[in-house]
Amino acid sequence: MTKMLLIVVFVLGLTVNGFAQKISDKDNTTVYVTTTDITVRKTPPSKGLILISGPGEEIFKLKKDDKVIVLERKVIESVLSKTIWIRIQDQQSNKEGWMYWGDKEKESVNLEEVK
Repeated sequence: MTKMLLIVVFVLGLTVNGFAQKISDKDNTTVYVTTTDITVRKTPPSKGLILISGPGEEIFKLKKDDKVIVLERKVIESVLSKTIWIRIQDQQSNKEGWMYWGDKEKESVNLEEVK
């Protein structure tokens, strides 16, 4: 029984790791404006064998209507969920960090494109 459980956990771990994607944003000149105050983190959440761990430590905060550009997107999938995190650069301070985009690739819950 123990061997069977270890095999199942190992296979689930391979499956979860297989879902991870890193999407580079080739057009990182698109400017977005924040729709609310947002915590920017050192790292996005990371995948474990079955669950996703929490995001890294807070490094700075953005206020509503701050402008940022997206440097990188990371899709994090587990058996139970899918989230998208983005590495951004604050246009005012040039600080970089990670923030939550949402769970749909086209629509962010925290940013709107500046037109």
